[in-house]
Amino acid sequence: MNPKKYKAFLSYSRKDEKFAKRLHREIENYKIPKELYSENFNLPQSLSPIFRDIEELVSGVTLPKAILEKLEDSENLIVICSPNSASSPWVNQEILDYKKMYGESNIYPIIIAGEAFAKDSQKECFPPALKYQIDENGNLTDQPSNILASNAIKSEDGQEYAKIKLIAGLLGFDSADKLWGREEKRKRRNRVIWGSVTAVILLIMAGLTVFSSIQKNRAQHSRNEAEKLIEYMLFDLKNKLEPIGKLSILEDIQRAVGDYYQNINHENSFAVLRKMAVHYGQFGDI
Repeated sequence: MNPKKYKAFLSYSRKDEKFAKRLHREIENYKIPKELYSENFNLPQSLSPIFRDIEELVSGVTLPKAILEKLEDSENLIVICSPNSASSPWVNQEILDYKKMYGESNIYPIIIAGEAFAKDSQKECFPPALKYQIDENGNLTDQPSNILASNAIKSEDGQEYAKIKLIAGLLGFDSADKLWGREEKRKRRNRVIWGSVTAVILLIMAGLTVFSSIQKNRAQHSRNEAEKLIEYMLFDLKNKLEPIGKLSILEDIQRAVGDYYQNINHENSFAVLRKMAVHYGQFGDI
């Protein structure tokens, strides 16, 4: 048998597109545990690509040639099952055509709403082509299908376990237990890693908070010192300059004080004022 281009064809109602997009992404990005390769040399490197038809079919019940080609070029068929898909002629036709090509095998339903073989037709989630087998001519019979489904409804498998059951089927495993155990182990490991990363981030944030507080205290201290110098220049220095007629010097000081308040956050303000005080303070000895 020639190798197929796609690991699976994803069939779904457009009303369930949100779930289909997420499932498509999660399956394609699923990392197969490395240790499984030592047990099974036939495992693929990934489950990508998965074909997801994004175009709305608009006429008739005959699938476009391109869609039939994608079905034929897919190893498996994934069917998202809900009352929406149960009433969709396109989903039903995709299942029927896939069965005509490959029979009942390699079809993996995943239930997201409703019930399979429900007594209430409004709750039915399986399209007719999924519920019943076909004969040698490709026609539906009244023989119920024995296809098993993953059930993503919370009260059943739940979304995570249903996804793992689906992936286990795509990988050819009879049971999802082997994958689920490794998935739980991976989640625990990830929780430990992210817990450690979070702790480091919190420590860094705490350190930055302390550093910011220290810097703020230093800035406040510098400002207090600078204001003391200003007070000295405006009052004490004035008293020293007044007897010798040097009050004109204060005009320069006043301008410098104005500049200081306009640039109060400048880190060199305190150093500039100290130099000014030393310079103008010399006149006190005249």
